Amino acid sequence: MRTSRLRLLDCDLRVLRDDMKQVWLRTNRRVLLLSAAPLALLASIGLGAAFDPWDMGWALRGPGLVLAVAAGLALAVALALARQPRVAYEDGKVLFYVRLGRPTAIPIDAVECFLLGQGPALLPGEQYSKTVASTVVVRLAERAEEWSHGEFHPLLAAWCDGYITLRGTWCEPLSVDVVNRMNRLLRDASRAAV
Repeated sequence: MRTSRLRLLDCDLRVLRDDMKQVWLRTNRRVLLLSAAPLALLASIGLGAAFDPWDMGWALRGPGLVLAVAAGLALAVALALARQPRVAYEDGKVLFYVRLGRPTAIPIDAVECFLLGQGPALLPGEQYSKTVASTVVVRLAERAEEWSHGEFHPLLAAWCDGYITLRGTWCEPLSVDVVNRMNRLLRDASRAAV
């Protein structure tokens, strides 16, 4: 009886997993969560001012409230972005989260492989102008001409001539193992889609 319950539970969990997107590459959560600390501090300062402990009236309450709301919204966006993957798979499509709004969904049969590369980090400041970072290069099929070019946020990725280059600065730490895992997931998803 207990074994059959476990099998039923395992079956139910497998069905749930099939309905959800499969994360292939995560975002760089450290950068986003690091930016959340000053935002949380600003929101708490704003809240403190909004409660007006010095009885200064709306001269302090108004700006405090505005600061708390603005910092709170920015904090919510940073936390939402930290939860978002960089590359995922769902319903026969590889999803690229590298621009504002909805992800770019490319059919699985248009994606050939993932490669580890290097490219400019594009970090702000003159001292970082020559800094390089690891990248994931996505090779798209030549026959899929409609997917040869597209627009992404330039700090996150570039897409031209049938290649998508994901900047490693904004991804989980990249290595040969990570790229091999992505290729294995691509192979498994391609076989399942046929």
